[in-house]
Amino acid sequence: MTDTLEDTSFDVIVIGTGLIESIVAGSLARSGKKVLHLDSNQQYGSNWSVFNFKSLLDWERQLKSEPLAAKDKVDDGINYAASYNRQFQNVHVRFGQQQQQQDSVDEETLKSVIPSTVSAADIAHYIQPVIDTGHASPDAIAAVVQGLTQSRHYNLDTVPKLLPSQGELVATLIRSGVGRYMEFKSVNDMYVFDQDSGAFEKVPGSKEDIFVNKSIPLIDKRKLMKFLKFTVDEDKDVTLLKGSNYETMTYAQFLEDRFKITGKLQKAVIHAISQSRADVAAPQGLERTQAFMKSMGRFGKGAYLCTLYGGGSEISQAFCRICAVYGGVYILGQVLEKYTMDAGKCTGVVTTDGQAFTASHIVTGLDYLSSQWDLSSVNDHASWVSRAMIVTDKPPPQLAQEGNQSLSISVIPPTASNPDLVHVLTQSSETMACPKDQAVTYLWTPNPDPSSSSKESIFQSVTQSLVKDTESPAHILFEVYYDQRVRSTQHLDRTKIPANIHVYSDPDLSLDFENAILEAKELFYQCVDTTVEFMPREEQQPMDDD
Repeated sequence: MTDTLEDTSFDVIVIGTGLIESIVAGSLARSGKKVLHLDSNQQYGSNWSVFNFKSLLDWERQLKSEPLAAKDKVDDGINYAASYNRQFQNVHVRFGQQQQQQDSVDEETLKSVIPSTVSAADIAHYIQPVIDTGHASPDAIAAVVQGLTQSRHYNLDTVPKLLPSQGELVATLIRSGVGRYMEFKSVNDMYVFDQDSGAFEKVPGSKEDIFVNKSIPLIDKRKLMKFLKFTVDEDKDVTLLKGSNYETMTYAQFLEDRFKITGKLQKAVIHAISQSRADVAAPQGLERTQAFMKSMGRFGKGAYLCTLYGGGSEISQAFCRICAVYGGVYILGQVLEKYTMDAGKCTGVVTTDGQAFTASHIVTGLDYLSSQWDLSSVNDHASWVSRAMIVTDKPPPQLAQEGNQSLSISVIPPTASNPDLVHVLTQSSETMACPKDQAVTYLWTPNPDPSSSSKESIFQSVTQSLVKDTESPAHILFEVYYDQRVRSTQHLDRTKIPANIHVYSDPDLSLDFENAILEAKELFYQCVDTTVEFMPREEQQPMDDD
């Protein structure tokens, strides 16, 4: 589409193409609303972006650059680029053995390992900065070259997540037909890290898994089977939930008191199956376990689905496609300058090239909000999550002992040095995350203060446990580390912004997309009457040109 539109009046303007706002855009267009969908970035995804190798390095460079100054110091000005950059800290990419290189290697030696097929532009833009660090090795340069030559084969997810098979998002994708624009793979393998043995142990999630697991004593198998049956049984013995202390006891206490589940089995249930810390309340831990068990076996042996070609960004594009099918208008790479106001109400937006668009409702993100609107309550309650991407030349040997090694979720229980769970999601080329024979391992954990505390050493320790093998260890090609801010609009003071501006949250640190779909649905009903159906069945959809 052209960047200049003749028709500039819409029912709703949606700003940003991340997951939440793209679901909102698709659902509003599906309901008959006239939608304009804008993004200051050239690519889809916004805060949920998926990058190929080159765009990943461009992203790192962008985040390390000085935040852009606002073009005009006006009360209603938008400075998206600067705000977006401030939501990340400690961003860096390392290649091969770069971080371990002690002796300097002269530049000519390093350049001698660069094939003649690599363009001068790529050498200047992507390889020379690595050489300029003074810590590059031939292995590091070779890793950069390999990444450049295979750039389009990478789909590196900045916010990796999974879909519960019985979750709200899956239900929406199936009901509406949006799911037909995507491909999925079942996550059948789950592991929990055992600190004593230093190994990843497979979590039994089904009857079959329990009985083939040779490391679980028979008496413990019976306890676990009794508990798992209890979680899915509609006619469960409710007396197990009664008692004066059920509502206040921890989940660990509940498992031990009601089912005699202790030790490694208890850790597997609490940390892997319910995705919780040991101090989680019993009702909350049980609810999470029930949700997991209800998803087991629907589309495979596991409870989760993984989107091919990236998670949130791929789902975002599917909803954007639905929006376009129903008449939504798209403009990417359009920098926004300010909001237009009339008597305290927002009437639209103006771009930096002077285009003005009007709408009754504006759906926007925190980074797009004007500086005139007080966001102190949101910022005061913001948290941080530390993330890492580890790309290796083969799937981690620790996870290749069982399962198909191509796709798995692992959990590192809390320790004295890290009081929170560390999530570990491993993908191979079967999910289109990386080139053939390689693997991408994503790690993330909360970080209360990234300015003074780093989780990088914890991630590196986990990675070494994953890649080690006496006969054939995996080798790290490159690593990406960053801290990402998490802000929720639950803490937004609505009295500080116009009533017709509807704001979505940042991606959270949960394993799944459920909070995102629920928030999108809530934003949808802020723009339409409650009698309007959210993403109705597929048969109501017009023909797609493709």
